[in-house]
Amino acid sequence: MYTILPIGIGAIVLLPSFLGQQIVYQEKYQFSLDKIYPLRDSLGSLLNGSMNNAEMPMLYTSIFTLIAITVFFISNKIDLKIKIPVFIAIILLFISPR
Repeated sequence: MYTILPIGIGAIVLLPSFLGQQIVYQEKYQFSLDKIYPLRDSLGSLLNGSMNNAEMPMLYTSIFTLIAITVFFISNKIDLKIKIPVFIAIILLFISPR
């Protein structure tokens, strides 16, 4: 019952929109970054940490995590009651066996 009700309400909103889009001509949209940076080569640099091509960007995503954790713990808007369990969870992740 709880699944049928949201599906029915969603169909009331989505069905007229879908039918309205069917009668309008839509130009085919093609977007690809393969000509700029092949995805396979870009993601490959994350796995082994080496660059095969000097023209490809070096992707280092762990820096975002370090910045986010630092901002989280420095922020005064976040209560200490939230920071302590998060700190304990992070420490448990570091000391957990692999």
